[in-house]
Amino acid sequence: MLGVYWVLLGHPGWFDWCSLTLYREMWFGDTWVLLAASDLRAAGFDPYGPNPLGIVHVYPRVWFGLHDLGLDRGDALWFGTLIGLLFLGASLWWVRPRTWSEAVVAIGFLISPAFVLGFNRGNNDLIILLLMMGLCCFLVADSPRIRFMGPVVVLIGAILKFYPVLAGFALVFGRGHRRERLWQGLFFAGLCLVLATPLREDYAMAIKGVPQKPGFYGFGAVLSPFSALGGLAWTGLLAAAFFGWRTGGGAVDDSTSALDRAGFVVGAILTVGCFCAGVSYLYRLVVIVLILPWLWRCVRIGAKRFWARAAIWVGLAVVWLDCILILATVASLLRHETRWAEIIQAASGGWRLSLQWLWVGALVYLLAGLCRDLWNREWEMRA
Repeated sequence: MLGVYWVLLGHPGWFDWCSLTLYREMWFGDTWVLLAASDLRAAGFDPYGPNPLGIVHVYPRVWFGLHDLGLDRGDALWFGTLIGLLFLGASLWWVRPRTWSEAVVAIGFLISPAFVLGFNRGNNDLIILLLMMGLCCFLVADSPRIRFMGPVVVLIGAILKFYPVLAGFALVFGRGHRRERLWQGLFFAGLCLVLATPLREDYAMAIKGVPQKPGFYGFGAVLSPFSALGGLAWTGLLAAAFFGWRTGGGAVDDSTSALDRAGFVVGAILTVGCFCAGVSYLYRLVVIVLILPWLWRCVRIGAKRFWARAAIWVGLAVVWLDCILILATVASLLRHETRWAEIIQAASGGWRLSLQWLWVGALVYLLAGLCRDLWNREWEMRA
């Protein structure tokens, strides 16, 4: 698998067929853009505006510090390679399939278009995934002092790419008593309050450069809750949360599954949050890695087996079928073949959205049930 990723997927010409590699002469295009933005700032140019390199920086200013670390555009190859190897190694360690069927599913996710594109571009969502894995480890640590590193990790992720701030909700699912988790939440809120102004300024500058082309986003709820169809879809999502909470059944009694449980909570919160925000690129779905071990465990022990299997197989369909159509649509748009883009969108729009809503609905149902089980267990522990 490592050889396939390196030889085929890391090469800059792999996605030339759809014109997605904007810097074809460069390996790991998104890594190169981050380093180029850092070089531009060091040279006195504004990476958020017109500049000699013609790039558009859509990330917080903290990435400009790469130049201060001694990195420049010439380091894109080895730096992107390092990110990709860490991502692939950590993903294989995290999923830990126990059966041949689980191994096939894991490989199916890891070589899907979403994961391939993230690796090909050397996108910093791979770094966020590594941080979230670290967060899960902190959440289930034995020492309270180590568990208090969780809010710090979430904040680091938010400083790097905004959306990981959603993982702050997962702090209430860590180990320890409610008082400790309350203090963690207050600590996290205080850190966010301190950094609210600079983060808001970063977001305002970064959002200007985000391309607003139809079909460019591969994942997100594009239905307005005030429309007839959108209202039905959002009501269904709320109903999934309600019935998931009522039925419970997340099976939290086994302490050996604590890390898998934390991974599902963090991954599901990020997936559902990014879906509801409706502004996620394809490679943001790499967080699926986090939720797989818990879903497999639910299938093995029979805890909400139907919904766990639905989350696995519908998720696999989303990262393959949906992503392939999005790539084809973007390819048509970038090549100014709007007629084909319109045909692709018209033919696939309905069932693409249906797949995404079904998948997120299954995740919401399972997440709500796990919340109830954790809540009840806490009360039983206190009693």
